[in-house]
Amino acid sequence: MKRDKCQMTGDKKNTVALAGHSCSGPRVARRAFTLIELLVVISVMAVLAALTVPVIGAIKKKAIINHARGEMAQLEAAIDRYKAAYGFYPPDGSRGPVTNELYYELVGTTNRSSTADFQVLGSTNAIDYAAVSGTFGIQGFMNCDKSGGGEDTRPAQNFFPEIPPTELASSGAIKVFATSVGGPLENYAPMPGFTTSGGGNANPWRYVSSHPRNNPNSYDLWVQIVFKPGVTNLICNWNDRPIINSPMP
Repeated sequence: MKRDKCQMTGDKKNTVALAGHSCSGPRVARRAFTLIELLVVISVMAVLAALTVPVIGAIKKKAIINHARGEMAQLEAAIDRYKAAYGFYPPDGSRGPVTNELYYELVGTTNRSSTADFQVLGSTNAIDYAAVSGTFGIQGFMNCDKSGGGEDTRPAQNFFPEIPPTELASSGAIKVFATSVGGPLENYAPMPGFTTSGGGNANPWRYVSSHPRNNPNSYDLWVQIVFKPGVTNLICNWNDRPIINSPMP
């Protein structure tokens, strides 16, 4: 009976061919995945993805809501400074809570030109009187340096000196406060004609001080956040948590 023989010399392996056969070292068998194993792996990955995507979505949603609440806190601080200076809260106009002049009341204006146009404090850009009247339904602002004012006229003040451009929306020369997080649903446009600095639809801060329903001795301030059609989150200054699918105040 013939046998193949392998000899080892030192650290090196020598292969000796005997009886017309070659002798080689041990071979490692390579085993491929079976179809069933691949299907199991794909199924596990699909389950993990199904569990992870909602978690990521919830984290993003919470971040958007918290950011909007942070912007509301800044507005509240500016409104409180206005109240401390004037003894009353900024007026809210006559066009409803969406179209309000809160921006101009908080940053202050002047009205000294012969054409009766307004200017924001620190700016030389004219704001057409007719545009102000037509948009907000008012004849002027309380926080305003007026031409011909008497000695007891209070000088205008800027109660919100550093406003990020992303928190404003405009239509021509007219500006309003808007949340920087947007709808965030892209086609949510509660204020047609007004766009953000990035060109998106404006989601303005609603404001009522004349007859607030939820804060009778103060003011109502809120914004509607829409993540998907039919699901709204009301971020407001009368509830610490978002109010889901609440009718507009």
